[in-house]
Amino acid sequence: MKHQHLKFDKHADEHWLLHLIDQLSTTLWVGLWLTTILISALVYWSASHYLEGNGLVCTMHREMEAPVSFLTALYFSCVTTTTLGYGDFAPEGISRILAILQSFLGMAVVGAVISKVLTRHQGQTIAETNRIAVAERSASVFAALNEQLVEFQMIGGAKEHDDRDAAGDEKLVRRWVNAELRFNFLLETIQQLLGKREVDPATKTKILKALVNTVTEFDAASQLCGFTADSSTSISQLLNICKSTGPETAFPENHSLGEIVNSLSSIEFSD
Repeated sequence: MKHQHLKFDKHADEHWLLHLIDQLSTTLWVGLWLTTILISALVYWSASHYLEGNGLVCTMHREMEAPVSFLTALYFSCVTTTTLGYGDFAPEGISRILAILQSFLGMAVVGAVISKVLTRHQGQTIAETNRIAVAERSASVFAALNEQLVEFQMIGGAKEHDDRDAAGDEKLVRRWVNAELRFNFLLETIQQLLGKREVDPATKTKILKALVNTVTEFDAASQLCGFTADSSTSISQLLNICKSTGPETAFPENHSLGEIVNSLSSIEFSD
């Protein structure tokens, strides 16, 4: 059983009660509520027997002098804590102070429990919404990686199989620049996605494998077309992914795409 440690914000001392209510578990609040009922019942019963004029009296049959039983004291304690107040029994003397404190505590506990239940339900709803959003985002990343891979293949194929003049080469360069720009934005999204807890390790591994395939085509296209991919901004993005998602041993020693591909391939995610 894990022990819960209470932590208070030193800059929010005025809200210490709200912090306390938020950090105590629902089970603890219910236990406090039941304990209060039982202890208060013992006090009412003891006061009725040993402190004349400070216990409970029956408002319907005041002429009855029979001592208040513990079950009666427990009954009064329950209705006081729940603020029902049927009125068939009334406290006297110091029991009135206890009844007031008990009613306030009862309202506070019920409010705290309701708040905890609603907060938990809201948290579950938000978590499910985030899970669905992450799943949809992962699917869009897979699709974007596939499109990017095909684009790099087409760029490399165009340079390898077609005879182009200066205008054709200039058009190919513009196509490469646009493709690499889209790739940079995609890499930023991938880095954010791999850092989210909502993404399961299996999905992260699949994303990395798809990224490795795309980077391989990116490297091949750059070599066929004679582009300087090793000095591009994509390298910085890929290095950041290696650094943020993998162990130190997976971080490439140089900035070559081949080394980055090996580093990405060695990264493994675990639960």
